[in-house]
Amino acid sequence: MFHKPSACSSFPLALLLGFLCSTLWGCAQDGNTGHIANEVVEVGDNQGSNDAVVDLDEDIESDVTSDSDDSNSPSDSSGSSTMLNGRCEGNYLFTLASELALIENCHEITGSLTFNGVVFESLDLPRLTHIGESLFIHEVQGLNSLVGLSSLEHIGKHLKVTNTADLESLDGLENLRTIGNELYVTENPDITQIDALRFIREIPGRMMHVSSNPKLQTIDGLESITSVGGSVRIWNNTLITHVDGLRSLVSVGLNSEDYQDLDISYNSSLENLDALINLELVPGTLKIFDNRSLVSIEGLANIRGVGQNFTISDNIGLPNCEAQALLSSIESDQGVGGEISIEGNSNLENCDN
Repeated sequence: MFHKPSACSSFPLALLLGFLCSTLWGCAQDGNTGHIANEVVEVGDNQGSNDAVVDLDEDIESDVTSDSDDSNSPSDSSGSSTMLNGRCEGNYLFTLASELALIENCHEITGSLTFNGVVFESLDLPRLTHIGESLFIHEVQGLNSLVGLSSLEHIGKHLKVTNTADLESLDGLENLRTIGNELYVTENPDITQIDALRFIREIPGRMMHVSSNPKLQTIDGLESITSVGGSVRIWNNTLITHVDGLRSLVSVGLNSEDYQDLDISYNSSLENLDALINLELVPGTLKIFDNRSLVSIEGLANIRGVGQNFTISDNIGLPNCEAQALLSSIESDQGVGGEISIEGNSNLENCDN
C-alpha cells in the first residue's frame, strides 16, 4: 500500500511530495472501487457478520444446525450489483426487509438469495422466476407462507428453509419445478405442510433432509420425487404418521460417493413405511431408528441390497421378527456391505410366517 510521506524540512520539496502523494493516494483509492462481480451483495446493518448465516453442510450429525453452502458462502465484503433487463448479477444477503426494493424488479438472480434473520412485514418478489444458485431462508419472522415468491420456477442449487418462526407452509412455491442440488426443511416450529413442493421430480444432490418440524403433519409435498442423488433423511418430525410423500421414490444415493443413506429416525408418531415399496437399493446405510410408534416395515420388502450398514433399532412397537425377516431377504439377494444392528425393538413374535 502507498503510504503518505511525512513532512519534509524543505518547503518546495514538501509541496511537491504533498502534491504527488495526494495524487497517488487518490489513485489508490479509486483503484479499490467498482463492480465486484463475485462478492455477496450484503444488505442491512449486519454487513460483515456471517456467524449466523446458514450452514446445513455435509457433516450433519445432529438435526440442529446452521447453514452455509461452501460454494456460495457470504463473504465479509460487499459489492455493487448490476441489473440488465431484469437479470441481477451476484449473490444477495438480506438482513433487513426494508432493503428488498433492491431486487424487486429482478426476474433472475444469477447467484444466491439469502434471507437471514429478516423480520418481514411482507415479501413481494412477483417477477423473480430464476435463482442461479441457492435460496436460503434462515431465522426469518413475520411470514406465514412464501406467496411473495409465487413466480419462482428454478433454483440452480439448494433450497434451505431453516429455523423460521411464523412460517406455516411453503405455499407460494407451487410453480417451482427445479431444485438443482439439495433440499432442506429443518427446525421450523410452525410449519404444518410442504405441499407446495409437489411438482419437484428429483433432488439430484447429496441430501434431502426434513427434520425437527414439530407441527409438520405430512411430507406429502414430496410425492412426485422419484430420485434423490444423495441421502434421504426424515428425522424428528413428531406428528407424521406415515411417509406417503415418498411413494414415488425409486432411487437414492446414486449421484454421491459419501451420501447414499436412507435414514428415518426419531419420528415418534410414525406407524409404517408402506410408501417406500418401490425402493430396491440403498447404496449406503439403511437406518430405521427410534420411531416409537412404528409397527410395520413391510414397505421396505423390495429392497434387495444395502451397501453399507443395516440398522433397525429402538423402534419399541416394531416386532423384531420383521427386522430379521427383512435382513434375511436382503442377505439372500445382494446382501449387506457393512455392520448389522437389530436391537431394542419389540420382542413380540407376531410376524406372518
